[in-house]
Amino acid sequence: MKNNLFKIYRRPVLRLLRGYQPHNENPFEYQKMAFTKAVSMVHYFYSFLFLLTLYLIFFTWEDWIPLSGLPQPLWPVMWMNKVTFSVGLNTLCVSALISTLLAATNPKRRFFRILSFVTVFQVVALQNSFGKINHDMYIWVTAGFFFIFLPNKPHRSITKRHQYLTAFFGTQLLTLSFYTSSGVWKIAGVLIQFVKGEMHALHPFALSQHIANRLLQTNYESILGEYMIEHPILGWPLFAGAIFLELFSVFVAFRPSLHRFWGMSLVMLHLGIWLTLFVPFATNIVFAMIFFVHSPFLPEKVTVKGFAYSLPILGDGLAYLDYLWSKHSRPYPTTHPAGEMAAD
Repeated sequence: MKNNLFKIYRRPVLRLLRGYQPHNENPFEYQKMAFTKAVSMVHYFYSFLFLLTLYLIFFTWEDWIPLSGLPQPLWPVMWMNKVTFSVGLNTLCVSALISTLLAATNPKRRFFRILSFVTVFQVVALQNSFGKINHDMYIWVTAGFFFIFLPNKPHRSITKRHQYLTAFFGTQLLTLSFYTSSGVWKIAGVLIQFVKGEMHALHPFALSQHIANRLLQTNYESILGEYMIEHPILGWPLFAGAIFLELFSVFVAFRPSLHRFWGMSLVMLHLGIWLTLFVPFATNIVFAMIFFVHSPFLPEKVTVKGFAYSLPILGDGLAYLDYLWSKHSRPYPTTHPAGEMAAD
């Protein structure tokens, strides 16, 4: 029964997610182009993963080295409290740097990709074993896990290239689902707070109040924080737009025409968060640049119509209206062509 339901709803769900898609006249050439770009993006990914791992270890080393153990260890690094901490710390950090460097120099080797994932996963767990969760590297760890399944020697067949692009697409989809889940929770909070008569995220003054609370809690000053607090109405469309951006991000994975625009929008979102809340998301910005601004699935040419019709909800509505109009305005033949031929 489950298989039957999957078969019944698979096509409608995919059609909903994909929305309007312009016809591709040469899909095999498109696959080759996307594959070539994806291979380059994977190289960039592991190069930046090495740099980010180096950055993380370099700037937290002085905080880690005086410790004799982890106060609140997460499960991946519980083993460090069962050995001499300095030995475990040195072993993990050196292993992470070597494995990510090997993966950056030769990402085609699955063993190097597995090793880099395991070690970076533990370094990030170490970073979060002090009672505070920092999720800057989460999407990088997730992508590293997905890239373990990249096929060997993918250039030799269409099937291998398809598998390679599927792993890349899966990483994009999961990343965008993180943003969508954030948007869903914000909308759920809006509904609950609206029913209770409280200020919610879509209130005109919501962003200015959120900025004020955040800066008071952290005792920081941001570049645009004070200005946005003094001019709260300016934050209304920005906050609403950010929620829309997050909520419908998962659709964008299936709509390549939007990849670059959505990637730049995510970059602007994280820059805006830093300028107002003083919460840096440099790792997310780099990730968005690699996976979406320079997405391998981006068409060579994106028309205004293709872009507009690909937008979630708004574009879907425009595409449906265009379909109804073209269907209504199409001339209906009074005599069937076959009938005319028979008469002749």
